[in-house]
Amino acid sequence: MASFLLVIAVIALVAALYVRNLFSKRVTIPEHLLHHPATWMPNLIGPREFKEINEIMREFKEFPTNINAGLKFVNFTIAYEHIGKRVFIGKLLI
Repeated sequence: MASFLLVIAVIALVAALYVRNLFSKRVTIPEHLLHHPATWMPNLIGPREFKEINEIMREFKEFPTNINAGLKFVNFTIAYEHIGKRVFIGKLLI
């Protein structure tokens, strides 16, 4: 009898995890952002900057895009298409 209850408990747990996974919010990445090589740069930011960014990100519930932010705030305008500086990493220009 105990082994039967254990089997039922395992089946219920697997079913609950499956249903949770089925209804969880998933992130879809646009095709143009996929299949690019990842690079690692040591000490890209310092510990102080990491801590500040980490605290800010933990306060977010969602990460809005520029378009979503523009829809929420009427006075929002995109100043530049791309903000950043191109750098060479090996033979790649990023």
